[in-house]
Amino acid sequence: MSIDRIAGVAQEGVGTVREAWGRATNQPDAEVKGQVEQAMGQAKQLIGGIKESVSEAIRRIRQDPTMVRADTRKAALKLLAYIAAALLVANALVRAPKRQ
Repeated sequence: MSIDRIAGVAQEGVGTVREAWGRATNQPDAEVKGQVEQAMGQAKQLIGGIKESVSEAIRRIRQDPTMVRADTRKAALKLLAYIAAALLVANALVRAPKRQ
């Protein structure tokens, strides 16, 4: 399990507690912040899972004996590079500072 997935689980747990606290103390702002925190935690878990999948795919491509042609291997790695770039953008959006 990657650091992102662990951080996502932790953040989701914090959000759950914050939401429950907001509900128990009749503070709608805290309740909404808890729900946002949970969504951010779920996004981090998703990003961590995608990172793990991309890393595993790269490892398999590099070790796959059926990809003897360099252009086939290059095309597969290029596709994974595009996926990784999209992942970096999503990761930056999740980690962007919160607006007040």
